[in-house]
Amino acid sequence: MAQWAKDDGDMPRARQLLEEVVRDDPSYSPARVLLAVVYHRLRLREKAEEQERAVRRLEAEAQNGRPAPYTLE
Repeated sequence: MAQWAKDDGDMPRARQLLEEVVRDDPSYSPARVLLAVVYHRLRLREKAEEQERAVRRLEAEAQNGRPAPYTLE
């Protein structure tokens, strides 16, 4: 739904949905990536950069032998 909202140009709705997803599952990187895009579109640079840092941290944890927080199959 968040992707559809973003694609329809409804950035506030996409933001709301994605923030809920990240709040419920902070390790779900795809939501964080999309949230960063939405924040950029809303010109919320600091919030976008925060999400980008979180994704890099999650990726680093996964590469260091920890189980990946989410696997898309």
